[in-house]
Amino acid sequence: MKRGFVGQVNSALDFQKSIERLGAADVDMENISVNQDFSEFATTLNSGDTVVVISYVDLVGSLHKLFTMTIDLAERDILIESLDEPWLDFLARQPLVTRELERLDGVLRKHCVKQGLAKARSNGQVLGRPLGTNKIPNISMQKAINMYVGSDIAVDKICHLVGVNTRSFYRYIKLSGIAYRSNVSAEL
Repeated sequence: MKRGFVGQVNSALDFQKSIERLGAADVDMENISVNQDFSEFATTLNSGDTVVVISYVDLVGSLHKLFTMTIDLAERDILIESLDEPWLDFLARQPLVTRELERLDGVLRKHCVKQGLAKARSNGQVLGRPLGTNKIPNISMQKAINMYVGSDIAVDKICHLVGVNTRSFYRYIKLSGIAYRSNVSAEL
């Protein structure tokens, strides 16, 4: 059965044109769904149905979602026909090709991210997690430092009592130039 789907429309005129175009594509008026979430609409489809849309843009908001949705529908033996992009209808009939395109999309995204990070590094931007060395340490870190400098309590005990991460504490001590203690008591 041919079923039509109309996504968000900007005006009554756009809506009317969409309905007319779907009607011209042999979709009965009672088989047209309007302004419904496509994933919800897709649950009502049966094997052998054909969904006619104005554009693939009406269905999903990203290329990844388009590939995923197309694969899912193809596996359920549901076809998609787009009035604006008929050349993409080929995807709806080729789930293996769609899977490869989805994989390629992921590879391209990863490549673009790596290129962006490399460009940022070349422009002198510091990437990653900041070291966390403020000129003025937070209250908990200051308490831990005071306990470290003023007593023989073990670092792990100090950090546990004050609520400071042990690795962060050692990193702060190293970057602040505070001397390490050689003999430390494990008692509190």
